[in-house]
Amino acid sequence: MGEENKVVLHGMWASPYNKRVELALKLKGIPFEYVEEDLQNKSPQLLQYNPVYKRTPVLVHYAKPISESRIILEYIDETWKNSPSLLPEDPCKRAKVRFRTTYIEQQLVDPERNPLIFSWLAAIKQLPLVKESIPPLYKFVRENALKSSSA
Repeated sequence: MGEENKVVLHGMWASPYNKRVELALKLKGIPFEYVEEDLQNKSPQLLQYNPVYKRTPVLVHYAKPISESRIILEYIDETWKNSPSLLPEDPCKRAKVRFRTTYIEQQLVDPERNPLIFSWLAAIKQLPLVKESIPPLYKFVRENALKSSSA
């Protein structure tokens, strides 16, 4: 892949929005460079690529940035037409998928609307079995984040 056609994803390891973009790129077989962003100390590139929201994910393709995970997913599906398709071909079915995605994001992912769900998730993360199943990278990052925040 030429340098001008390079795909770069700026993300943050714990974000489900970043993970769904990563998954889409991998499903489509698109090689990409991943740049981990520290949201407490945002890189100049992130601020340049997403000056409005200043957050991840940001996909850079042909040196042009695309922000917001759902918009990135649609861009990926429209740019790389190879299988599998991320959205149904039928416009009505595609609209229904978009509706459901928006509903889930607005209703379930918002901690202010669903504090019980988020407190339940926090409690589950404390269970020994769940703690043991966290991948090593996540443990490393979490432990270092805890060390730096308590220093």
